[in-house]
Amino acid sequence: MSERSVLDSNLGKFLANVDIPLVPDFAERKIDKRLLQLMATDDHFLKVFSFLERGGWYAADSFLDWMRKYMDRGQDQDRPRQYSKMSFAELHEATGRELTLIAADTSGARMLVLNRNTAPGCPVVWAARMSMSGPLLWQEVEWQAEWGKYRDSDIRGHTIVDGGMLSNFPIELFISDAPQVIAVMGEKQSEEVIGFLIDESLPVQSAPPESQDVNGFAVGNLETIKRLQKLINTATQAHDRAVIEAFEQLVVRVARSRLWDD
Repeated sequence: MSERSVLDSNLGKFLANVDIPLVPDFAERKIDKRLLQLMATDDHFLKVFSFLERGGWYAADSFLDWMRKYMDRGQDQDRPRQYSKMSFAELHEATGRELTLIAADTSGARMLVLNRNTAPGCPVVWAARMSMSGPLLWQEVEWQAEWGKYRDSDIRGHTIVDGGMLSNFPIELFISDAPQVIAVMGEKQSEEVIGFLIDESLPVQSAPPESQDVNGFAVGNLETIKRLQKLINTATQAHDRAVIEAFEQLVVRVARSRLWDD
């Protein structure tokens, strides 16, 4: 994070509006600037700053570097792949493959179905970054003007986070022929659809015990914590659960440990 972004932040504006008694304005400005410069070089402060200003503790720059590296790995028709710079439309033109990612627009309070039909100019790398942006953990992504519109909406400046908070298993997008689904996915191309669900309710071999406090009591056993977990699970999983139950024959349940072990 640059020093300039810290100086121009809302925190910087807040400090500029704080009046220190008996201190001249020019001296206050120097004090504010020096304080912000010191903060900009402190790793602990930068995480707090990221959380307050960007909506997440981590920037996810390493994820972007990793994804760009692997999208450009290997050959495509005897030429080095350069998928990391492609938009959805460009990726489809180069590969003929369909790709859809789910994100959540917190400015517009709606789910985004990102693909070549809805957001052809959006870079695939940034769509993946938005789709994995767990709220409060990773920084929000701001939709850029050069990415174009989402469907017919100009959403430049909107903050985008992980689509999992609205739908973490959107299998109906691949099997439904409802008009609202066709509008974002195009005509259904196949009846052969299988969804792989990471099912956290399945037993995990050799799993470590749940974390406990120093007195040997699991914090998760507190009734207040249980109520909060139930509320969050209901808000984030109710829609997907109904779809999974309706299309159970198309769902393959996978224990989390199998993915990690492989």
